[in-house]
Amino acid sequence: MTPKLGDLSVKSGVAMDIPIGKLNVDTTYQRAINQRFARLIAENLDPDDFGRLIVYQREDGTFWIVDGQHRWYAVKYVLGWSDSQMVPCDVYSSSGAAEEAKRWLAQNSPGKVHVARAVESFFARLVQGDVSACAIRDIVSSCGLEVSRHSRDGCVAATTACEKVYRGEVVRGKRGIYPWALKATLRTLVSAWDDKRQSLNSQLILTIGTLYCACDKIDEGRLIRALSEYPGGPNGLIADARQFARLQALPGGTRVAMIDAIISHYNKRLRSASTKLPRWRDVK
Repeated sequence: MTPKLGDLSVKSGVAMDIPIGKLNVDTTYQRAINQRFARLIAENLDPDDFGRLIVYQREDGTFWIVDGQHRWYAVKYVLGWSDSQMVPCDVYSSSGAAEEAKRWLAQNSPGKVHVARAVESFFARLVQGDVSACAIRDIVSSCGLEVSRHSRDGCVAATTACEKVYRGEVVRGKRGIYPWALKATLRTLVSAWDDKRQSLNSQLILTIGTLYCACDKIDEGRLIRALSEYPGGPNGLIADARQFARLQALPGGTRVAMIDAIISHYNKRLRSASTKLPRWRDVK
C-alpha cells in the first residue's frame, strides 16, 4: 500500500520506476524551473547516480513530482531522454495539490538543502488554503493588484513585507491582525505612484505599513499627496533616505530615514499640532 502523504513520519514511499513522460509538475506550488541549474545538472549527470524523485500519485492515477523536478527537467528537456525512459521514484498517495504543497514546504524549509524563497513558500501556502496567505492575496486583489513570484507593474512580489504589515510586526511590541493597514498601505502606494513595480517594493510597503500601524490619526488623502509630491518619486525617496541614513549613521537605517522624510512632507503647511504626525522617535 502506498504510504499516506500527510504522514511525514514515513521515511520513504513505495519504490517504483516510472516513465519520464508520466511525471508532472504542479506550478501552483512548485518553484519555476531554473534553466541554468537544469543545464548544470545535465552536464554533470551520472545516470547511475540519478537518485530518486519524490513523487505523489493522485486519486486519478497521475504522478506529480514534489522533489527532484530539476533532475526530471534536465533529462527530459535538456538531454532529450525518451518519454518511455524509466526513472526511480519514491511514491506516496495524495488527495491533491494541497497535501503536496504541505510536503513541498517541509522539503524546502530552513535547514534543508534547497530552501524556498519566501514568495515561493507563500504560493505553496495559498494552495494549502492557509488563512493568512489567502487573506493577503484577497487584499492585494482588492487594490487592483495581483500577487506574483516576480516584481513587475501591477504585481506584488514582496509577500514577506505584506505579511509583516498584516500582522502588525512592523511596529515593536504590536501583534495581531491588521488587514486594514495592509489595504491602506497598498491603496496609498498605488494612488500616489500608480501600480509601477518601483512603488510596490518591500521597503516602501514596510515603511508605509509602519506609519499606518503606528499612527492612529493619519489622513490617507494627505499621505497620498505627500508621497505624490515627493521629488523623484519612490526612487527619489529611497535614494534620499539611504544617503541620509548613511551620513547620519541613523539607528534603524533607511526605513527610519524614509519615515522621517515622509512625516516631514506630510506635516508641511499644517499649523495645528493635533493634525500633525508626531516625530517617529515619539511613536515607535
